[in-house]
Amino acid sequence: MAKADSVIDDRDGVPGAHGGDTVLDLLGSVWTDTRPVTPAVGDAPVCTPDGCAAPERT
Repeated sequence: MAKADSVIDDRDGVPGAHGGDTVLDLLGSVWTDTRPVTPAVGDAPVCTPDGCAAPERT
């Protein structure tokens, strides 16, 4: 069980104790809301939290 009154990213939380699935759902929704995905188009560089990598030219 998660600790009572879990707050994630200073914006969302769940009061009381909840199972792992509830907390995981909350983490997923906060991640999706605060870190939107920007699709790469064509030969655009691909960026991850580790940095950006441009595709090799052939």
